[in-house]
Amino acid sequence: MKKLVFVILLCLLTPLCLCLVACEPTTKNVAGIYYLYDCDNFPESFEFEKDAYLQLKSDGTGKIVGNTNIEGAYDIPITYTLKGNKITVFDFDNNDFLTNGGIRDGVINLKDYGYLFCKENSKPFAKEFDNIVYTVGVDGNYEVFNTTNKEITSVKIKSKIGNVKVTSIGYNSFGVCAKLTSISIPKTITNIENDAFVGCTNLTDIKIPNSVTSIGNSVFVSCSNLTNIDIPNSVTSIGNAAFAYCSSLEKITIPDSVVDIGSTPFWLCTNLREVTFGSKVSFIAGYMFYGCDNLETIIVSKDNPKYYVVDNCVIEKETPVLAAACKNSIIPTDGSVTSLGTFAFASCGLEDILLPSSITEIDNYAFHQCEALKSITIPNSVASIGEGAFNGCKNLTDIIYNGTTEQWNAIKKASEYSAWDRDTGNYTIHCTDGDIAKGE
Repeated sequence: MKKLVFVILLCLLTPLCLCLVACEPTTKNVAGIYYLYDCDNFPESFEFEKDAYLQLKSDGTGKIVGNTNIEGAYDIPITYTLKGNKITVFDFDNNDFLTNGGIRDGVINLKDYGYLFCKENSKPFAKEFDNIVYTVGVDGNYEVFNTTNKEITSVKIKSKIGNVKVTSIGYNSFGVCAKLTSISIPKTITNIENDAFVGCTNLTDIKIPNSVTSIGNSVFVSCSNLTNIDIPNSVTSIGNAAFAYCSSLEKITIPDSVVDIGSTPFWLCTNLREVTFGSKVSFIAGYMFYGCDNLETIIVSKDNPKYYVVDNCVIEKETPVLAAACKNSIIPTDGSVTSLGTFAFASCGLEDILLPSSITEIDNYAFHQCEALKSITIPNSVASIGEGAFNGCKNLTDIIYNGTTEQWNAIKKASEYSAWDRDTGNYTIHCTDGDIAKGE
């Protein structure tokens, strides 16, 4: 059996800290939060990953919390006593796997399985205030580690602990706090890390201070009652799926300060109606709006060097490609657009559309999952239709083609598994010299 190593990165409550090597732990009443590393095979069926930790309180209770390879074993209550170099652990809440792992007597022997490590004269590694655990980050400032109470309804994050600033809201800090309705974020916070508020289904409004520069991946995923979020002009990056599944969000503005934005920030925001992009956003694509079938308005700053908007069509400035659109988009007829980009209209709520005679290419997945689409008019200028271009257009009944059947058959189309028309309705192609049924 591999050694169980309880690693404490910084000293907690002991006034004189231990050395950072495998030295004998002192006989003290130890309360605090300890990371668990290299704990695979202890017990044999129980493996701690890097963000698991042991939380011991001075009242003799505690928890093993964090990621493990045991489904559901994320919050295991324990009680313990500490004598010499042994922690005696009681009542693992009837987790049967513990009886098969070699600690039937409930004793973790620190001498045999590892030591409590800390740095000399260091600040506490972790502190808890009002159900929020703060840990010391690599920059020496504090970050929000998590909450010890998933039933929490309101949160006020501290700006400082002693003289040390709190600068970050860490990974999954408030994940699945389903009763959380309000949160106060201080102006010391600069970074909101991945999944910080994922699944906070009762959070309706959040004010991000203008100190924040980064919003990570999936930060607000499935905050299904979030109706308003103001992104300050200090934010420069927004991660993938940052607002995905925020089904009550109707309007959002990406400020001029944002340069980098993930490819899927608004996925399945089913009530989103208006999006505004600032002057520095370097990437806009239809894929961003997958599942936003109520999106009506897309605005891009006139000062953006890469994109401009005409009738709710986001068009690339350097190439004649329509990059993103919504159900109210009208493709310009002045020849400025020749290609419908990948996922340009994907999953938008349009019912019919007329493609102008300048269009020569319908790229991959351009109308993917446009389930409301019933009719489309395609000009005889189109030379290619990419894979999945109309996949999932289940109500498509009429393709009006302004050319002959011979011209239609000459169009280069994706076929077989990635066919251009997979899982569509039983459409009919109406050519100038006759009709073609689906599959012919």
